[in-house]
Amino acid sequence: MIPIQNLYYLLCYAWNRLPEQQELLAINTTTFHRPLELLTHVLLTGTRRLVHRGLPVAYTERTEELTELRGRVQLAPP
Repeated sequence: MIPIQNLYYLLCYAWNRLPEQQELLAINTTTFHRPLELLTHVLLTGTRRLVHRGLPVAYTERTEELTELRGRVQLAPP
């Protein structure tokens, strides 16, 4: 039987990502009984980190002809 913490280290290696110190402490102190619990923990901590830092905002510019007005109306070409 493979310890769950070893699975976490294997995933970190596969994702080419070093875990932060706080993450390592949380993994070592928490007992996971199934791999699903570990993966849930990894997903939640990653999501919290993204939300805390701010999600990247990327706008996609599209030009197409529509039958109704929508978005910005460009009256004169730039």
